[in-house]
Amino acid sequence: MTIKYILYARKSSESEDRQMASLEDQVSEMERVAKINNITVGEVITESKSAKEPGRPKFNLMLKKIENGEAQGILCWKLNRLARNPVDGGQISWLLQRNIIQHIQTYSKEYRPSDNVLMMQVEFGMANQFVNDLSIDVKRGMRRKAERGWYPNTKQPIGYLHNPLRNNSNLEEITIDEIRFPIIKKLWALILTGNYSVADIKRESATMGLLNNNGKVYSINTFHNLFANKFYYGYFDWKDENGDVKTYKGKHKPMITDSEFIKVQKLLKSKSVNTRENIVYFPYKSIARCKGCNGKVTAERKYQLRCVNCKTKFSAITKEKCPKCSLLISEMKKPIELHKIYYHCSRRNGKCSEGSVELKAIESEILKEMNKIKISEEAYNFLIDELGAVNLDNHLDIDVQAQIKKRISELNNRLSGLVDMRADGELSVDEYNLKKADLNKMISMLKNKEHLYNQKNTMYQNLVKKYCKTAFNAANTFELSKKIPKNKIVSNFCSNLILGTKYVDISTKKALITIKDCANSYDCQNGLFEPEKSLTKHNQNGDFDPLSSVVLT
Repeated sequence: MTIKYILYARKSSESEDRQMASLEDQVSEMERVAKINNITVGEVITESKSAKEPGRPKFNLMLKKIENGEAQGILCWKLNRLARNPVDGGQISWLLQRNIIQHIQTYSKEYRPSDNVLMMQVEFGMANQFVNDLSIDVKRGMRRKAERGWYPNTKQPIGYLHNPLRNNSNLEEITIDEIRFPIIKKLWALILTGNYSVADIKRESATMGLLNNNGKVYSINTFHNLFANKFYYGYFDWKDENGDVKTYKGKHKPMITDSEFIKVQKLLKSKSVNTRENIVYFPYKSIARCKGCNGKVTAERKYQLRCVNCKTKFSAITKEKCPKCSLLISEMKKPIELHKIYYHCSRRNGKCSEGSVELKAIESEILKEMNKIKISEEAYNFLIDELGAVNLDNHLDIDVQAQIKKRISELNNRLSGLVDMRADGELSVDEYNLKKADLNKMISMLKNKEHLYNQKNTMYQNLVKKYCKTAFNAANTFELSKKIPKNKIVSNFCSNLILGTKYVDISTKKALITIKDCANSYDCQNGLFEPEKSLTKHNQNGDFDPLSSVVLT
């Protein structure tokens, strides 16, 4: 049977293979070998992938084709082109031993199932050991470089470069980037003033012409990392021989002093310096629901500018200049700003047709509803005074509490009776102790229950006071307070906040509506009818007992 061959060529991007023949050279040489040995190549497979670890896609494809019977032989430059790890090497050896691979032809050797596989295993083992030794040597070399004071990373921080002539031991191994070094130094000087955030620095870098190797502006995360890198004041971190991170003093030229570096770290942590872009607080995301699908609601900010030159309106969040006339935002004098926030369905529950509603419309509707339940100061004071004067026991589970007290009294009488019975010798010591323990246990349980009812009464008092306070000053707090989060104020006020396309629906809590009704009754009687005696002294008035008849309910 004629053996079908797959020509496999691999080129690694790792340093170990930099001296190996290119893919084209491997293919060319092995085609010449195939011609000399009358080998028919059915397919050529090439890939640029390191063989240090298993998982090469095209190598696995080749083995799959062989297992499916599409080929029975492999043509390659050397065995180390096939594998440099024990997993891939074991697969090749196992397929060869089972006669699924019938022949492997390299540039100088051939391997067949009938041969002693020991030599193949030795060659695969040598290839694997070469990789391991190379890794150890590279790590040791980089560690020695760090100990000499040179940062061994392949990519240096912005503003520094590897010296192309660094093989000369008399020269510095890391030198400054003549183009970027002066710019980065200016950026450090700007942030040291305390007047610039990291976002500002990013914009300034663009105006100074600082670009990466692809000709693009650096991301804001790059500047966050830059200003946190101790390399710029002469130090760097690297792992020692035990794998622990150690700080080394570098021999490169520092850009700033250590005191300046510490000052920048404090500035970046200060609340007065905004170090991140596009941070916007959306207070109602967590409490609002979508009108259409009852799903969660999200929000987005639209910050636009109108160009002072060509009057074009454009988004200023992602752009640094006018898209029409290319005038930089930093050069515009007092451009018109359009800053709006919209809430809309997050559409996590599937497609939803609901559109967005502007933040101003939401807060306008909230304020309107708050003003509907707002009570006067006189009514607020009246309700609080009445609440403090009323014994809530008269309203909350009075029968249950009376029964508990009665039962405790009965058990105490029985306990006293036990003492008399013991004194008269009617009970033994053991009988007395057993009955006494049972009675004390029952009394303790009833007292705990009584205590819970007292706590419940206090809780109701505090709850009513909270609602009275909300009705009295929720609107003012919502408009003026900067300390209390608005979502917390709204949560105390309403039970549902539903949003849709230009639609806002607020369900005011029933307790607040009840308190408003009480306040209206008070204002009506106190203001219009002007009774001879103050209503605060007329708790026995059957026509008006707000706490007992309305508020507590």
